Amino acid sequence: MRDSGKGFVTKFQVAKSFMEQYEIHQVGTIHHTEWWIPAEDLAQLNDHIVGTIDVIHEFSA
Repeated sequence: MRDSGKGFVTKFQVAKSFMEQYEIHQVGTIHHTEWWIPAEDLAQLNDHIVGTIDVIHEFSA
């Protein structure tokens, strides 16, 4: 939320069967990896979230 001066780090699980269709990319050190999910697949990603979304850190400007 750039305009509000707030940001959030969240943690959640996604069904493995959904995530298996995407490659994991190394984006820094060997320990920094992430999935690249196309924007057009965001609704499907949301549908495959398992459990709750936890806020683990909040940033304020």
